[in-house]
Amino acid sequence: MEQSDAQPVKRQKKREPIRLTSKTVRALQADPESRDYIQFDDAVPRFGVRVKRSGEKVLKTYVFQYVNRYGQQRRYTIAAVGEMTPEGAREEARELRVRVRKGEDPSADRKADRRALTVAQLCDEYLKLGLRMRKRRKAGQSANIKASTLRGDKSRIESHVKPLLGTRAVASLTRQDMAEMVAAIEQGKTTRVVGGRSRGGGPIVAARTLTLMAALLEGAVERGLIVKNPARGVAKAADRKRLPPFSYELVAKLGEAMRKREAKGENAHGLRIIRLLLLTGCRRNEIESLRRKTVDFSAGCFCFADTKSGPQNRIVGQPALSFIRSFLPLDGKPDDFLFPGNSKSGYFQSLPRVWWRVSELAGLGDMTIHDLRHWFASAAAGMGFTDLIIAKLLGHALQGVTARYANPNDAAVRPAADKIASVLAAHLDGQPMGEVVQFNATA
Repeated sequence: MEQSDAQPVKRQKKREPIRLTSKTVRALQADPESRDYIQFDDAVPRFGVRVKRSGEKVLKTYVFQYVNRYGQQRRYTIAAVGEMTPEGAREEARELRVRVRKGEDPSADRKADRRALTVAQLCDEYLKLGLRMRKRRKAGQSANIKASTLRGDKSRIESHVKPLLGTRAVASLTRQDMAEMVAAIEQGKTTRVVGGRSRGGGPIVAARTLTLMAALLEGAVERGLIVKNPARGVAKAADRKRLPPFSYELVAKLGEAMRKREAKGENAHGLRIIRLLLLTGCRRNEIESLRRKTVDFSAGCFCFADTKSGPQNRIVGQPALSFIRSFLPLDGKPDDFLFPGNSKSGYFQSLPRVWWRVSELAGLGDMTIHDLRHWFASAAAGMGFTDLIIAKLLGHALQGVTARYANPNDAAVRPAADKIASVLAAHLDGQPMGEVVQFNATA
């Protein structure tokens, strides 16, 4: 919990000290006649719980008030209620009393530490917080940071933020520093080579890194580390979506390259994942981490416990399901990964290397793994399927009044999934089904 030095408390009704326990702390309510108050403890003088109303919420924090050697009143925030037990907070208050008696000023010392906090330390605090929130999600508690978001943020922090600003004190940052960071990333000064390809530079990466820094620094403002957010108002490139070129000829080239790489001993997991990405339109992490229990052959869908849009049952075309049956061993446990690997996550993690070798052989230029999802959508649109059906197949969250009333059911989505996967599989295998006739599919 971030702590802050507060202004002297306004004159309030006197409250008798009580023994602060978990039960008594929970029972404390906001005072309708005052903005906030402190309920002091009867065991440690000047230690208590500050109760404050913020909108509809009631905020409670453990605090310790004291007078420094210059006669100035100080308030030291120990932790938020819930992050520490009353006993733990009381023990810390006792230690703070000892420091004050020695002539120290804990609040002033903390301010000095805040000014010395570096950008790297601020980023590390965020990543640790995000990891804790991920663990809470696994434990069934509420959390709002998804694993994919955390991975992306960590990559931007390690690749761009830390090399450019890691050693700088947070309090020393200016708008000029933010602008120079953006320029450096756009110019490729933090670009690195991964799998033989340059990764990490360009205006889009710079824009997303600036967005991340703006959020982290806004949190620093709320915590009292800085007065203003230096990332506000800094110009960045528009985060425009790039649509890859699509044609069935390119799909055929990809399939030919995959067969050539297979003949040369390419990793089977990687090739299978690429095929499923194209035939299903799923996200990379959704296919990489597929488990046996995720695939429901009888219902013809993937049952995802969690996706970018929450839990979903995603309709999948029969060609994709038949392909999975072709390599899935008969024996196995529900939690077994379809594509096991040696990483800590338990599933195959080397897809980028396989994709680089295959896409280079196919002459696909700078096309990315995620672009296979765009290819699936492009094929669906070319066959005349509606945006609502395509959104359902891709697992997008349907929004708007129209979507609320026109949410397509499985009877409309399943034939679309079969048709799209069949056509893409045929071209991928070098056996096109003839001319693809466009037709209008209703939701």
